[in-house]
Amino acid sequence: PSPVLPPTRSVVVPTLFIGLGGTGRQALYAIHKNLALPTGHENSRLRFLWLDVDRGETERQRPFAEEESLTWVREVVAPQTVRQVAQYLPATNQLPAHLAWFRPQEYLDASRATLDLSRGSGGRRALARWALFQWLSTSSELGDILIQEIDALLNKESVDGLRQIVLLANRTGGIGSGWLIDIARLLRRLTRQKTRPAVSETAK
Repeated sequence: PSPVLPPTRSVVVPTLFIGLGGTGRQALYAIHKNLALPTGHENSRLRFLWLDVDRGETERQRPFAEEESLTWVREVVAPQTVRQVAQYLPATNQLPAHLAWFRPQEYLDASRATLDLSRGSGGRRALARWALFQWLSTSSELGDILIQEIDALLNKESVDGLRQIVLLANRTGGIGSGWLIDIARLLRRLTRQKTRPAVSETAK
């Protein structure tokens, strides 16, 4: 649930907005547009991060492109080694228990285009989630980025110690719905490892 703010609060709650997938990216830009906050100190309390596998999404026109400053969203796309699922599709008998939710047999006869996530996952949640696990298990990049963003959030001044993380995703999309729970759990684990005041975690 969203944090309950005291009626006298007149400053912005330090917030990290994280968009997942194409819809999450659009939501980040829409939020920044609709907040209509003045530039300067108050805007420094907000951070925006976008995560995806779709390299083509970065080539599409950004929502609200008429805005003068579009550099405030940190855009991160999974590396090619993660986007090419055919390179690490496991055998059906090689999955540990905690990955038993993935059914590689469903993709044994899949085309190379289906297993190429460079243009998105096409709504295939399990495939998108498998790519996320591959990214986390083969590289420290994503974990390091999340830690950097959490540290930046915790370092922001808060009048009452309240801070929050908001996840934005399409519940019917492959990346959004496939990554949401795992990213939320990872963020919770990382924030709990910190000694600073607790962060309020909000997923939308």
